[in-house]
Amino acid sequence: MVGVSQNLTTYVARHSWATVAKEKGISVAIISEGLGHCTESVTNVYLKSFDQVVLDEANSQVSLL
Repeated sequence: MVGVSQNLTTYVARHSWATVAKEKGISVAIISEGLGHCTESVTNVYLKSFDQVVLDEANSQVSLL
């Protein structure tokens, strides 16, 4: 309906919110609080996949040189 290729669930929305917040430089502590997590280690589960995507993109850019 709005051109989104992935099913929107609360998990996807929370993961997306955490990813955008991380991209904007918001600290893990604030992201963790925003998501209502008890510890930052729980939040890092959300952010781990983001870090891998960023690393993969960086590797792709370097390989073009």
